[in-house]
Amino acid sequence: MIKKVKVEIDRNSGFCFGVVNAIKKAETELDGRETLYCLGDIVHNSLEVERLRKLGLRTITLGELGELRNRKVLLRAHGEPPSTYQLAQKNNIRIIDATCPVVLRLQQKIHNCYRRNSPKGQIIIYGKEGHAEVNGLVGQTEGTAIVVESLADLSKVDFSRDISFFSQTTNSLAGFKVMVEAIRKQLEQGVTFSWYDTICRQVSNRIPGIKLFAVTHDVVYFVAGSKSSNGRILYDCCRNANPRSFFISHPDEVGDLLPEDAIRIGVCGATSTPKWLMEQVAGRIKEIYQIKEKAELDKSLSTVCCIIFDRAVSDYHLDDDVNYELPNPWEEESLEHRLYRKHWIDAIQWHLEDLIRDPQIRPEEALKVKRRIDRLNQDRTNMVEQIDDYFMKQYGSTVPLPGAGINTETPAWAVDRLSILTLKVYHMNLESMRHDASEEHKFACLTKLSVLLEQKNDLCYALDHLMIDIREGRKYMKTYKQMKMYNDPALNPVLRGKNG
Repeated sequence: MIKKVKVEIDRNSGFCFGVVNAIKKAETELDGRETLYCLGDIVHNSLEVERLRKLGLRTITLGELGELRNRKVLLRAHGEPPSTYQLAQKNNIRIIDATCPVVLRLQQKIHNCYRRNSPKGQIIIYGKEGHAEVNGLVGQTEGTAIVVESLADLSKVDFSRDISFFSQTTNSLAGFKVMVEAIRKQLEQGVTFSWYDTICRQVSNRIPGIKLFAVTHDVVYFVAGSKSSNGRILYDCCRNANPRSFFISHPDEVGDLLPEDAIRIGVCGATSTPKWLMEQVAGRIKEIYQIKEKAELDKSLSTVCCIIFDRAVSDYHLDDDVNYELPNPWEEESLEHRLYRKHWIDAIQWHLEDLIRDPQIRPEEALKVKRRIDRLNQDRTNMVEQIDDYFMKQYGSTVPLPGAGINTETPAWAVDRLSILTLKVYHMNLESMRHDASEEHKFACLTKLSVLLEQKNDLCYALDHLMIDIREGRKYMKTYKQMKMYNDPALNPVLRGKNG
């Protein structure tokens, strides 16, 4: 008997910014003309490593790096100690540095702390001994930092000397706090204890989300590589929230784990888990349950928006001309047509805002641009309301459940924010790779890009769950009109005076 089973992939799971950045750099460099080497696995996921190997990425060890000359080597997101850079320089190796900005900032903090407090103080790092990131952190102290993984490891610490305490970026925030309190209790009188919360929020912020995802599904498949430290932390959180959570690394592992009474099945993963792998796992589950769906029905609203917006921003930058508009590739009455048109308006307005800030712009030209921005603002509002009208036709007849709530914004205004965020991500990414910019500028832009991507993920998650609530009657589908008075000659007293 075929059951009506729903399979959902966690929107917030998958590669963190640091891994995305490293893989993007690898793919850019893999042009087929020259072998690209990577020091260690680029990500703790064997299937993604294999995918990149087929494109020409060769993984090497530190010993093999010492044998290379005049080659190109990528340093992954985990970061490396200073000795690696020195070896590369000695062997005339061109480094493609994909160190995560969060890790790089932590390395700098530890290095500065070591220079400031050595030899009096101790630097303690809460992390996994031998982990690539931890090796890079210890290298900032010329190998003198003490690594602790558990309370038992605190026996290595001299509590009569000053202590500076840091954490590996992917560690548990709760575990870090436990270690801080344990150190406090053992300090001898007069000892200075400084601790720094250096845990990446892109990782730690996933814990509440993954717990919520786990409890809202009958069964959860957590997908990650066996080497992933972050995967083990997140999986433990997942399993604590829902005991029927299974750790798998390959779609073929699903077969024997499907409970018969499961209706809502969730698929999630670590910061080292590629989206395509989670999609394959979801596909395998659908095969087993013989779920047949049209591809379009399988896409959430945020997924559709991201596909359309990415297409529109790419199309716009083919010419990068505020006076040119490509034909809309979708049918006029479709949601896709409205989304594409919406984003095109935003793209033009974005670039007009750049133009009007030119210090050399003539006043009369600036006025023309300002008037055009005003018109586009109204076009943008009209398009948002058209998108909400589309949703109203879809869900306006849904009978609200008792106690149904009202959201603070309509679906289309959330879509509007997602469109703007897409532009911010696109342009911040360009800034982070500018050849004529300083390393400081590019680093700052990478840090901002990380924040923007997190905001985009959160917005997508919120938008999709709003649509679920509307479809299932937990929220009302209502539209709200902006009624901008300054554009209306009957309501703007300045325009009204001139017209009559």
